[in-house]
Amino acid sequence: MINMEYKMNWNLSPEVQNNLESVARDEALLSQEHHAYLPKTPDEAATFNPHEWVLEAMRRAYVMGRTAGAMKARQEIRAALGVVQG
Repeated sequence: MINMEYKMNWNLSPEVQNNLESVARDEALLSQEHHAYLPKTPDEAATFNPHEWVLEAMRRAYVMGRTAGAMKARQEIRAALGVVQG
């Protein structure tokens, strides 16, 4: 069973966190879903609070993307230096 009280600490800067929340608000407004809780106007979107699970998924994707990018960069640097990977 998943503990719903658990919240991961992603160590994101306030700027990154704000950007993720802004994207979630924009996407909620742009979605073609007709759920009553979704914003219908830009003014509503500005004060919309995305579901926490949406924000958690976005945080995880952001961190995973950064990790994958760092790993790829390390591989490319090693390859450029002729370091054999084993």
